Amino acid sequence: MDERQLIQEIKTFFYLDKGDFEIEKYETESSKITEIKLKKDIELDEEGYEKLYDFLESLKFLPSDTWENAVIQAWGYRSWVSTDTFKRDNGDEIDEISVYYTKVWSNGDTKYFIDKIKIEKINMESIEEAV
Repeated sequence: MDERQLIQEIKTFFYLDKGDFEIEKYETESSKITEIKLKKDIELDEEGYEKLYDFLESLKFLPSDTWENAVIQAWGYRSWVSTDTFKRDNGDEIDEISVYYTKVWSNGDTKYFIDKIKIEKINMESIEEAV
């Protein structure tokens, strides 16, 4: 699956129209990066976020890393700025998807507010050559 197909799959999963996001692309020596920046956060409940996990796993992406930073903790309310990263090994390349979101827990309910999705194609050959 190439990058355009992957972006289309993500747009379809989230029901995104062209006006709902901006795409930025840039490259480093070893990777090509595409960022899908949402103009309005996508809100998911816990079941919706589990469906996102299942969707990415159906594309052969496996969870690889989670980063969380507690922002606010108050009685009956907590929020975190978080990133979940998923990877798919294609031999010479590794595809990586990072989902950037704010996680809010309030009165027993958890909501996820996704604001950006980053797709990175990492060329392992160029990394090995640099070492």
